[in-house]
Amino acid sequence: GLIQYFWDYGRLIPLIGNDPNSNLYDAEGHRRLYSYSLNSLEPAYAAIIAILILLSGSARVGLRTALLCHVVLATCLLLTYTRSGYLALPAGIFLLCSIGLIQPRRMAVAGTVSLCLICGVLLFGGGTASRSTLGQRFQSIISQNDDSSLAHKDSMRRAVQTIVSEPFGIGLGKYGAGVARFFDPSEVQSTENWVLQVAIQTGVIAAFTFVALTATILWSLLRRRSRDVHCAALVGAAASILTTMTVVGMMATIWDYHLPYVYTWALVGMALRASGTRDSD
Repeated sequence: GLIQYFWDYGRLIPLIGNDPNSNLYDAEGHRRLYSYSLNSLEPAYAAIIAILILLSGSARVGLRTALLCHVVLATCLLLTYTRSGYLALPAGIFLLCSIGLIQPRRMAVAGTVSLCLICGVLLFGGGTASRSTLGQRFQSIISQNDDSSLAHKDSMRRAVQTIVSEPFGIGLGKYGAGVARFFDPSEVQSTENWVLQVAIQTGVIAAFTFVALTATILWSLLRRRSRDVHCAALVGAAASILTTMTVVGMMATIWDYHLPYVYTWALVGMALRASGTRDSD
């Protein structure tokens, strides 16, 4: 996907299983980094998961290998133009720092990669860096007045209005991205917030239950302590990725995308099981 992004972007079109017109380009018409085996936004969230696994130490690799991986993964993340990914990744990194899992060397790797990428944008963009496609995405995070941001906020506002009128929900399969698989996407209403998505389908009580369940699982991970470095790294990776995806869920219906939720919950399940076994031993 990364090679074809620069080499022959048009060749990706027949490899996409979804509607290429809506998925190959973002709201402003900028092409996204794509892999034909993934859905439209999954490359961004896959890069986040991989970066956090590397930073947590769950992937036992040398410094040079980690540096190369970070360069590739960070480049992939930037070229997806996915603002929710840009904002959520620091949340996962902050959690890893707070529990003391990020070593100084690995933090230096991440800082070096970030600095090199920023310098690259400024170097090749010159005076037009702020007007480049990547610069526009970062600027839109602050300004919130571009077409994509306005559309996101408008969909959330419509969802809140529906929840107010139907506090017990309108039923499963009647709202959101999943419905677009069976009906005309142009006629399907959706929200850009997963808590709102739960509330609009199953009611306000269910939304509070979902938030409480997520918080309980996260707390269950954070309260576990193990002297085994591999187990501690796995728990840290699971907790940071769950935190990151929860933050993403405030800006996108993240659990509609297969790859992120499969890897996130697989890591959470392994971390809970491994830490529980270690505690019993």
